[in-house]
Amino acid sequence: MIYKWKIDFAEQYKLTPDGVMYNSLTGRKIKKTVNGYSVGYWIAGKFYTCARLRSHLLRIKYNKSPF
Repeated sequence: MIYKWKIDFAEQYKLTPDGVMYNSLTGRKIKKTVNGYSVGYWIAGKFYTCARLRSHLLRIKYNKSPF
């Protein structure tokens, strides 16, 4: 699986280039849910909206390996 973004406060949660969130430790897909009228994700037992998560996204830097 190729990941493009990670969340700075919970680095095991990563997003693919097509915008699907996965838990990289378990390999499970995290569903986007609606809580009230807000759209977002449940991360570590707390709900975060998509707009709030955008400020916490970090781009993953890949190092080229000779292997």
